[in-house]
This record gives sequence, C-alpha cells and structure tokens, in this order.
Amino acid sequence: MHLDGAMIVYRSDGCRVETGALVEAVARFDDARGVEAARARLVELGVLEAAVEDARHPERDAVDATTSALREAMHAAGRALVAAIDGHREGEAAAAGRCRTLRAALDPAMLPASVEERAPEGYVHYGVFPERYVAAARRIARTLRPARAVCVGLRSIGTSLSAAAAAALAASGVAVRSFTVRPRGAAFARELRLDSALARALVEERDALFLICDEGPGLSGSSFAAACRALTDGGAAPERVLLLPSWDADGSTFVSDDARRSWARHRRFVVDFDPRILDAGGLVDLSAGAWRTRVFSDERDWPATQPRHERRKYLAGRRLYKFAGFGRFGEARVQMARDLASAGFGPPVVGFAHGFVEQPWLSGRPLDRARPSRSVARVAAYLEHRRRFVVAPRIDATALVEMTRVNATTLFGAGAPARMDGWARAASAAHERARTPAVHLDARLQPVEWLDAALALKLDAVDHGVGHFHPGPHDRAWDVAGACVELFDEPAAAKLVAILSRTDETLPARMPLYEAAYLAWHCGYAQLAAASTPAADAERWARAHTGYRARLERRLFG
Repeated sequence: MHLDGAMIVYRSDGCRVETGALVEAVARFDDARGVEAARARLVELGVLEAAVEDARHPERDAVDATTSALREAMHAAGRALVAAIDGHREGEAAAAGRCRTLRAALDPAMLPASVEERAPEGYVHYGVFPERYVAAARRIARTLRPARAVCVGLRSIGTSLSAAAAAALAASGVAVRSFTVRPRGAAFARELRLDSALARALVEERDALFLICDEGPGLSGSSFAAACRALTDGGAAPERVLLLPSWDADGSTFVSDDARRSWARHRRFVVDFDPRILDAGGLVDLSAGAWRTRVFSDERDWPATQPRHERRKYLAGRRLYKFAGFGRFGEARVQMARDLASAGFGPPVVGFAHGFVEQPWLSGRPLDRARPSRSVARVAAYLEHRRRFVVAPRIDATALVEMTRVNATTLFGAGAPARMDGWARAASAAHERARTPAVHLDARLQPVEWLDAALALKLDAVDHGVGHFHPGPHDRAWDVAGACVELFDEPAAAKLVAILSRTDETLPARMPLYEAAYLAWHCGYAQLAAASTPAADAERWARAHTGYRARLERRLFG
C-alpha cells in the first residue's frame, strides 16, 4: 500500500482460513460470562461476520439472509456486552444464549468453506475497547435523544464496534438498525460501493441519526470520509451524520482533502480509554514514547518513535502492563512471551487480563552497540530459539521483493534495483532447497529493545512481527538482517551470520535480498514517520532515514 510516487510500508495482512475455525473461535465463549468473555465473543463474531460479508459481497456491499442472520447475532453479542458492563447477569445470559442460538441456526451451505480473515488491528495491536463505543453511544442517546438511529460499521473492526454502539442505543430506548460496509478503492481515496437495495435502505433512513463506527482515523481519514459522502449524497443532513473514531484528530494532517473537509463538517464522539480497568494503583502512562523518560537520562539519546503505532503501556510501581490483544490474539502472544521467559530470553509473565500482559519492570541500560563482541553469541542464541515459532511451512517472497523494488526505485531511480534480480533468484532457490518456513519474527532488534545485563534480555519480542507492516511472518533472514543493521559493525555482523549458518546453511544466500529489503522498508517507514510526527521526533526520523538510505545505496551499488 503506498501513495503514487511514495514508498511501500503497509502489507496486506489477510490469510485464508476455514470458516469452521472462526465459528469454533466464537463457540469457545458460548457459556462464559463477564466483561472479558462478552468482549471476546463480540470480537470473534465480528471477525467471522466481516470475513463472510467480504466473501459473499466481494465487489459491492449488500444485504442477504446469511449476512442479516450474522448481523442479528452480532446485535445479541453487543447486548451481552452491555449487560455485562452493567452487571446484569440475567440479561447477559439471555443475550449470550440468543447469540448462540442465532449462530447455530446459520445454514452451513450458505457459508463459504473458507474465507479471508483480516485481524482487526485495534483489537490486536492498539487496545481499542468496544466498551468505549458503548459509552460514546450512551452519551449520544443522553445528549441528542434520537428516536431512530442507524449504526454503520466500517469493516473489519467496525463490524463489532457498530454492534456495541447499536446495543447501547437500544438499551437507551432508541430504535436502531445497523449495517456494515467495506470502504474500497485506492488506499488514500476510499469509496463505498453499495448495491441498489442497500443504498435504498440507507436513503429510507435519511432522517435518522447515523453513527459511523471505525477504529481510525488513519493517515488519510478516507474511510470515514467515504461513509460520510455516501450518506450525505443519499440525503442525510451533515449534522445527522456522527463519527465514532477511536481517537480524535484535528484532521489537518490527513492526506485526503475530502477527509479534512468531512472531519470539520461532522460531529465526533470519542470516549478515552480508562486504564482503571487494569485494577492497579498509581498507573503512569508510558505510551506514545513516554517510556523514554524512564530509560534515558538525556533526551538527546531518545530514539525516534511513532505514537500512532505504539501499544498502550502503563507502569504501576515495578509492574509493566502492555496491551497484547484480546482473546486468541493476545493469548498467542502471551504464550510466546512465556516461552521466551522460560528459555531465559525475556522477562517473566505475571498475569494477563483485559488484553494486557503484566510483567516486571526491569531497569537498566539498553544494549551497547559499541561493544558488539559481548552480545553476538547471545543475539545468535536468541534468533536461533525463535526458529521454533513456525507460522507457515513455506515462504512467498513476492510481496517483499515488490516492496523492495518500489522503495529502491523511488529512492534511486528506475535502474537502481536491477541487481536485485540475482538476489531474489538466489533467495528463492534457497527457500526451495531448504524448505525454509515462515516464522513469527521479532522484527525489532534495535539496541533500546534489549536490556544490557549479564545475559541480555529481549524486552519487546512478541508484537512487531505480526503487525500490519512488512514483512509479517517470514524468513528469519529478516531478523538476522535487522540485527546486522541495528546492533553490529561489519565484522560482528559477519560473525553473527557465520554462527547462524551452522544450522541454517542457506542463510548466506538469502541475506543479500533480506538486507536490501530490511533497509528499503525502513527507508519508507522513516520517511512516512518524519512527515507525521511532532518536530523533535520528525527530526529523529529524518536522521534515521538518511542512515538507512546511505546503507541501502551501498548495498545496491557498492
């Protein structure tokens, strides 16, 4: 995903899964009660509904019997969450039972055998709680007192967020309908494509209050803008179209002109995250780069950060609470953290609740790259251990090669990536010969991510490799390249590769491609971050971009 003439940063994170597996993920919570279980049920059912909607209506959004049944089940899951928040156990049990009944009544013949699952980023990475949308909808009901409302969820995460908002409105006595839509088209110029029946249904509701629910806004704000445009073009008055985002921007930095206008034109209702859910006293917010004040005594030593892409994290005494994800998404990361801790590579896991993993706060200085000989063997042992985290049996490097070509061409001109052909062929041959699996990467090997102790500990080891950026689960050569670039000088980097090649003999043949890919991606990310962060961090990102660019130029032309 990239702007015309700009570098690629994001990747498509969809994966093909059996629909039955998603149904089973929802069924895990059939008999569970409480806010955590109700939230997880809502999240998992939202993943299922979004995937089925996308499969059944790949070109234009529409409503049919199957998707309507899923939407009704989502409404029941939303009611169960609202009841759990309010402590109404009987209401929660009734709504959860209704959700189970509706789901069980789905005709398997009408469901696709497999679907493209897209992980809802806010639930997986950024700590977007559906309870905040319940609170926002209640504020709307209390202050605006609508008789009728329509909740429009932007897929994927808006599928469940809109159900939570609709349930809150219904509990306040508002007559509610809800639909989900998939913004389509160019990444920074989205549009809604609706069939005639769905378009007509929205026009018929034009005098209702519309709530557009999504995690955003992102860099462009174009998904929200597309929904606003479709509703107002259908006759809804702008003052009757409300935005429910996860955070409130002023809109001035949006890439899309249409989004900037929409953001100023429509009212927004945002309820901030309440960390008291963690049930820990004296919480200090370390999100959005604030952790740097606890690690560095001099601001001049701070590394660059991109606040939009950091996970929520809080410090309470000597305990760190960091968002890991809801349901099965968080459980998988916590299990990995426990594995790394038991092997001596990371801090222990104390607890896991409401999507946050609890670990001890370990003080100390980051790894000193000025003394690489102390850490080469330790980093090699860590990367060797991560080989066990296999995600897929085979690697497809097509998207990675394309990203590298685009980014290198953008930086150096059309002829710059020519020598990459040989690197790509060599890596592909090595993948085939060794049957190299795709593993869950660390994807962030910078010195600040390590604690320089007697045995260096990796402090942030389970999050970055599964984000919505390149490369995702892939060849461990990406992490080896990251260690070579971020931690070591050339002699130490060569030693690292030599150690790892004892058990991975094709690694040297794969490294040229992955070193270039690593540098090309970081050039793109640093450029994007420099354009979208406050001045101090923008300068840090600009310096990082210069360094990555120089190394990539040497790699391509040296």
